[in-house]
Amino acid sequence: EIWVASDPVAPHCASAFAAAVASEASCAAAAPALLATGHQDGVRLWGLPGGTKMGLVKTRSPVLALDLGGPTSDLLAAVLVCSQSPRFFWVALWDLSSLNAAATPVWQVQALSMVVHFLGSKVLVSSPTGVQLLCAVTGQPLESIELGGMPGSSCKSPLPPSWSAGYGAGAMPRLEKQHCVLLAAKQKVLAVTEGFASTAVQRCGVFEFAPETMEEITALSCSATEVAAGTRAGRVFVWRLADRALLARLPAVSEFDLENLSWSVCRAETLAGLRDENGPAIAQILLVEELLVCCVNLGQPGQDSAVALMAWHVPSCTRLPHPWHLAGPLEASPTSRATATAPVLLPGISVGRLLADPSLRWVTVSHFASSSRQPVACILTRAANPLRR
Repeated sequence: EIWVASDPVAPHCASAFAAAVASEASCAAAAPALLATGHQDGVRLWGLPGGTKMGLVKTRSPVLALDLGGPTSDLLAAVLVCSQSPRFFWVALWDLSSLNAAATPVWQVQALSMVVHFLGSKVLVSSPTGVQLLCAVTGQPLESIELGGMPGSSCKSPLPPSWSAGYGAGAMPRLEKQHCVLLAAKQKVLAVTEGFASTAVQRCGVFEFAPETMEEITALSCSATEVAAGTRAGRVFVWRLADRALLARLPAVSEFDLENLSWSVCRAETLAGLRDENGPAIAQILLVEELLVCCVNLGQPGQDSAVALMAWHVPSCTRLPHPWHLAGPLEASPTSRATATAPVLLPGISVGRLLADPSLRWVTVSHFASSSRQPVACILTRAANPLRR
């Protein structure tokens, strides 16, 4: 009920979150006190907590990906569609601490990239054969990493302490928090870290995070402790981040889910594609601490569209009953659980992007409703002074 602006929002949600509606958001990234969302006309900046509007960095071209970084998180890197030709892309960087009225970037380089992440003092972007690392100060290429193809989905997570053990006991501890970038390259999940990995590539490390899934990966999400990937065949893989152990291999839509959905839709066309050989198309997956949410778009955008949402408890990989936030001990009988774990169906909606902070400081959902003429984004941020319940 919190994804549709026209629907009533439950009191417990309204008391903890501030809501805003904007044009469709293709990407989002956050710093301790700042949230940035990418749109067709630029990057919108929101203050955290509270979601106060701080401004718009106009780009005059659609923003495909972005990230915030730098010592004080005041650097903004974004991938833009080239206005002259949609087949080319630009990677640009702005210094938000000294942004002028014209919003002129510090540097801008042409790159065929759909991925951008800060990795220490470098900026990671994708390339036709792998990834490149650019200097965050000048934008000059520093090194290239061959991956056998261009990565698709990506996400960034804090570097697990067990991984940084490779620096050695005599290494000086670093004051800033280190991160790793996870990339979906066809059927593999690869990890790129700054300065350490089991296989060194110049000053950066890249290694295979998990064995091949044998299915093409279309969605990727991570928290501080787990990693989840959705495949084109309609399955979800969950790994533990620290030791890369496989926790579960789950079907996004089970036979039981199909039975429940068939009684919940008005037109058979809405369920078209769920029984294909490749399985249902997983639009988005999202890891929020111990919660894993899987989003499957049904039908075609417009009259026959709908979205089905499923949720799992990550440590036990158990489907959660609805409503998820009121789920207690998982001790219900099979009969009651059969009804309680049915997918949440939102008719007339297609979800484009589902993004959130792992600690749920903010949530961004871009969706297209059959009753509206264009997709919109609902941006939820924790209120500065949430009411106590």
